[in-house]
Amino acid sequence: MADYVPMMIAAAVAGGVFTITGCLPRNGEGIWIGGTLQGGVRGGGAQEAIVVLLCRAGASVPVAVRDAAAVRTCRGELRQTQLFARVIKVLLGASSSEAIPAARVPVRDFEMGVLVAAVLAGGLAGSIGLGTVLGVVVGAAAVVAYLRLRATRRAHEERRRVAAAMPEAFAALSIALGSGHTLAQGMRFVGSHAEEPVRGEFLRVACAIECGIPASEALDDLLIRLPAPGLGLVSLALKISQRTGAPLRELLAEAADMANERIALTRQLEVKTSQARMSARLVAWMPVAMACALAVVSADFRRGIAMPVGAGSAALAFALDFCAWMIIRRIMRIDVG
Repeated sequence: MADYVPMMIAAAVAGGVFTITGCLPRNGEGIWIGGTLQGGVRGGGAQEAIVVLLCRAGASVPVAVRDAAAVRTCRGELRQTQLFARVIKVLLGASSSEAIPAARVPVRDFEMGVLVAAVLAGGLAGSIGLGTVLGVVVGAAAVVAYLRLRATRRAHEERRRVAAAMPEAFAALSIALGSGHTLAQGMRFVGSHAEEPVRGEFLRVACAIECGIPASEALDDLLIRLPAPGLGLVSLALKISQRTGAPLRELLAEAADMANERIALTRQLEVKTSQARMSARLVAWMPVAMACALAVVSADFRRGIAMPVGAGSAALAFALDFCAWMIIRRIMRIDVG
């Protein structure tokens, strides 16, 4: 299979050249995408051709695939990487995709094209490294797995940051309501003293209430956008207080104490389960690392895995390893209510 790798590279290069020559800028006025003239891009020539190629690649992806949750997660995480920031800066002269005017480049297509290019580059690197068709799948899957892992870690850190900010937010809300402020004023007070994302969400609730939206609906929307510990109880208490006028100072103080206790319990659980989690990672990743090492070192292993039986056995082994990893994660998952 190693003999087919140069042919695959040549086919990819030929396809890229054909696509670029079909969408090069005309008369130096800008970029033609789908028959529509877009504004100019930083630099010219090769840079414009690369931007057009990426946009066409992103636009060619079906809408159902682009709107899939996994694809949106990967695209959003790719947007946060330093590599994407460098691509944006070199090709478009912008600091981020949000800074690109829609009249210059279709941002969504461009981001999707960069993701497609990253997956193809991973597949090409895997095929070269392993010398088999299975390497294409492994390389492309490695890129997707990396982005999903980054997204999972980012979401976990976001939840921890929100949970850590809630005790201070409840205490500030207790002070504001105890001083005679309305709910909207209390929410605005918390938002002005908190950090993101608590800041933006509480200010959003304050603006919604001031604009005439019922407090119960604004609080329900807050629970959907910000699933923080103790916020459900506080939201229910705020709804009851809006109807009956009952004081909330003591309840909010208890909610702050409960959130602090939850944070301390979560830290204790992480410390006590750290060894088990590390052992699970080693057991799950050791077969993958061993297979990759053998594919790089042993020519016999590469010839064996290139056969249908070998490729099927490897795929089955990886699938079973993935299932075992998911089972271990499910067993180790502890929900601190």
